[in-house]
Amino acid sequence: MGDATIRLSRLGFEKGTMLPAVAMAVLLALPIGFWTGAEALLGDSSATVSEGEEVTLVSIPGKTATLTVRVPSGTWKSSPALNGGAVTLRQGATTISITVDGQVQSLGNLLERRAEAVTRGHSDLVATSFRQYEPEGAKRPGEQATLVGRDQGGAIVVTGNGKGAAATVVALAPASQPAERTLALVDSFTGLFGLEGK
Repeated sequence: MGDATIRLSRLGFEKGTMLPAVAMAVLLALPIGFWTGAEALLGDSSATVSEGEEVTLVSIPGKTATLTVRVPSGTWKSSPALNGGAVTLRQGATTISITVDGQVQSLGNLLERRAEAVTRGHSDLVATSFRQYEPEGAKRPGEQATLVGRDQGGAIVVTGNGKGAAATVVALAPASQPAERTLALVDSFTGLFGLEGK
């Protein structure tokens, strides 16, 4: 067996390895610096919306449907999607996500797709109780499913205008909140929807 010799610099590093290590550190820091700078430059895209204020959503692709969402009560923090077809409203631990779609053939199929997407994104949630959505005095009946989880629960509701435009509401709240209260919150939003297009 031969002896190995390691030559050290004055700082105690192995000679010839400092430059590659510094280059790697700089390459790793560049994306982080870029992301942080872009975030600071663009700022926070969320806004506050209060009772009676409206948010207008346009379906993507095609811009064939529009949805006017009026806040029924309270003050919510609003985070619009970059494409303009969705908005997320937060109030404390409660989250309401609303999207608009055009050229929808079946509300039931849309509900199943949305339920699959939500449960994939929240592995602790299960979508159950798929049924008709018919709240009292509703202008637009639709389809609904219940979301059940260990720490949170909620509902998914899909309503349409009968011409191909559809709105989806995903409500998530702490598991300690009664399901009836969450569904009543969804009803208060859907009752004020202005859904147009096809």
